[in-house]
Amino acid sequence: MTHIKDVLKDLVGYAVPLSFNIVRVTGTDTTTMFEGIDEDRRVVMKATVSSGAISEFKGRFGMPNLKVLKGYVDVFSNLENVDEKTGSDLKIAIQNNFKADPLVPTDIQFSVPTSTAVYRLQREAPNQVNMKEGIAWDAEVIQPPRTKITEFSSFASILSDAGEKNFTVKTVGSMLKFYIGDESGSTSKVNFVFADGIKTKVDPQLYWRCSDFLTIMNLAANANTTVRFSNLGVIQITVDTGVITYDFKLPGART
Repeated sequence: MTHIKDVLKDLVGYAVPLSFNIVRVTGTDTTTMFEGIDEDRRVVMKATVSSGAISEFKGRFGMPNLKVLKGYVDVFSNLENVDEKTGSDLKIAIQNNFKADPLVPTDIQFSVPTSTAVYRLQREAPNQVNMKEGIAWDAEVIQPPRTKITEFSSFASILSDAGEKNFTVKTVGSMLKFYIGDESGSTSKVNFVFADGIKTKVDPQLYWRCSDFLTIMNLAANANTTVRFSNLGVIQITVDTGVITYDFKLPGART
């Protein structure tokens, strides 16, 4: 069974580097789901705990100030002492509002014998996500090679100095190609094959921020990943860490 510490560590490990300030938690007897959108509104996240539900996370509430939560998780992971006989001395307790019906979590308390910290939850959790479900995907790349992520990262780093921060995608024959810079312009630019064997034409004619895509793919270096592309203008990166399964949707922009 997945421990709440593992779930919190996994969640903040993705959410904070992607600039999520708050996520909404929806918990039932069978599932625990996290939803949110980054502060620049370029990455939409919907994630579920892989093993089922975290029993303490019942109802709907918000996790604000995720940097604070990550700080607590990091510090108490270092303070934690694990004994072969007695196990871990780190306790993570969920405090509930017993006046609410049904019960609603209000705090997460971290403690070891020498230190205690309280992370305050948010009672009302607004739905920040307004993203179409059931998108038809036109291309799928399962477990993109790390060599392609490294290649993309290198090109993006080089061209960022020339002010090129975005990329676009389209198929040329069976090749799915990424383009950085204005393909028809007179500025510095690059294109490279991200994947081959694509059977459907992909040409959404929209742009995505290189850093958003690369941050997710680099965080997921040791996870199972699938990247999907839609001509409706959405890229989805599914990441399965073994603890949480994330769907990151990146809506394209005109510029």
